[in-house]
Amino acid sequence: MDELTAKNNYTTLHNELTEFRTIHIENHTEEKKNYRDLLNLAKVIQKKVSDTIDLLLEDRESLTNELNAIFSSLKQAQDQEWETRRVSSEGTKKKMMEEIRELGAEYERLCNEPNDEARKNLNKCENDLRKFKDRFREGAMLKEDHDEVWYLYQETWETVNQRKRIESYSNREKFMKDAEAIRETLRTRGAGAARNQLREVQKSRNGFFFLHDDFKKLQTFFDEIYSEINSKSSFQGDFLKMLETRITNGKEFLIRAKSRAEKINSNIKKNEERMKEAPSEEFRQKLEHWVNEDSSEYDKLTKRIAKVEKEVSVSEEKLKRKRDNIAAGGSSQPTEEELKQFSEENDTHKE
Repeated sequence: MDELTAKNNYTTLHNELTEFRTIHIENHTEEKKNYRDLLNLAKVIQKKVSDTIDLLLEDRESLTNELNAIFSSLKQAQDQEWETRRVSSEGTKKKMMEEIRELGAEYERLCNEPNDEARKNLNKCENDLRKFKDRFREGAMLKEDHDEVWYLYQETWETVNQRKRIESYSNREKFMKDAEAIRETLRTRGAGAARNQLREVQKSRNGFFFLHDDFKKLQTFFDEIYSEINSKSSFQGDFLKMLETRITNGKEFLIRAKSRAEKINSNIKKNEERMKEAPSEEFRQKLEHWVNEDSSEYDKLTKRIAKVEKEVSVSEEKLKRKRDNIAAGGSSQPTEEELKQFSEENDTHKE
């Protein structure tokens, strides 16, 4: 063995190990070490030592000791980093689970306080819980801790949604009973009193919570009652009054319908935005279903609005002609042809 060659080989390998230690072990500025890559790199140097034949025995032992020290340092640093991360993950998990439980308990408490202030706080509590998912950022916890917190979060949401389903169903049933009572008013007191009662019932819905489907079912029921009221309306009496009532009803319908159309359009836009940030494919599909349902309802409603606007315009023109006729000495009562046309036309608020 050539001693000079052996010493040169030792110096080269020793410098490579020194450089490795300086850069990857003694350097504390690295933000995050990839220990798998570092161990593989150290094994490459280890193989070089093993494959180098021309090395003095004491130099080979020295390099082997250096390699063992490097492997030991990497293992120790990896264990320390893992322990630090484990402790941090455990603390984050504990804090987040406490906050989720507090939000769930607060929501439950507010549900049992049926007043306007509690409703406002209930909405805030729900929004806080919804925003909480943003804290499930990648790397904040170990997988098992993340999964445990996420399960509790989903479980709490399901409890909230169950309470909402119960509340919405209860409110829907209450107002359907109120609307059903209008049929008795229609039978005993006539269309005018029934229509006024229906308007009051509709106004009283403000402040009550409804899920999307429950609100649609209730509104459909209201529309059925309204249609029954209209079908009972008499075409007898002053024709001018009949036309004025039709115009008034049509304009009131337009106010309600346009307000409803704005809300539907707003819901479509909100749900389209929520689809972009949906936490799961299942929830994204549910949002997409809601968007499709609302889009279909919005299209039907906008067509109905256009039709009613035309009907109101036609009725206003008829009213103007009738008034002009009266001013010229004619009668306020309808002709047979006018009454026939009036009875055959759909009223402005009917579907």
